[in-house]
Amino acid sequence: MFDEKEKPIYLPSNLYILATMNTADQNVFTLDTAFQRRWDMKMIENDVAKAEHASKSILDTSVTWERFNTVINDQIITSSAATLSSEDKRLGAYFVTKEILKYYSKEENLDDVIQKYGINDRDTDKIDKAIKDLNSRFGDKVIKYLWDDAFKFSRDELFDVEYKSLEKVLDTFNYSVGEERFNVFNQDIKENLFRTLDSRDSEDE
Repeated sequence: MFDEKEKPIYLPSNLYILATMNTADQNVFTLDTAFQRRWDMKMIENDVAKAEHASKSILDTSVTWERFNTVINDQIITSSAATLSSEDKRLGAYFVTKEILKYYSKEENLDDVIQKYGINDRDTDKIDKAIKDLNSRFGDKVIKYLWDDAFKFSRDELFDVEYKSLEKVLDTFNYSVGEERFNVFNQDIKENLFRTLDSRDSEDE
């Protein structure tokens, strides 16, 4: 059928094409406006509470993805004058997966790491490196994005003024333990991250 170059093909009248697009993708900005003129569009709410991994803690901390996502996105909106198109800079509910949130340790995940990377169980150097790499994925993706993009022109509104380079920020976040990872952020952000939901609700009343 398709070998005949001159033979026409027809699209049925009941054919629908459904697609998703990220309006924050700066590389397709001009295409974005063209699509919006020619297609029906529907905004999908960025609701982290509905994400399957919303209640998962970030690595070895007590801060859940939902809490982190909410606090950071609130700050992005607050900093709209500096970040320009602020809503487009927000962290999506699925910006990370539950695998990236997971914390790995020798005590609990040695067998998983050995199997995942095919490492000899006696090669402690490779095992340590693999675990460090796994536990660095959140920082290398999320913290780097916040530094390089979302708060590029207003870093002091999120990060502690002590940090002048991305390298130092990532070193602190990736290689600290527990809540100390969040020392890369300024005091206001840390207080909001660690504040309980109950205390936040009482303030709103």
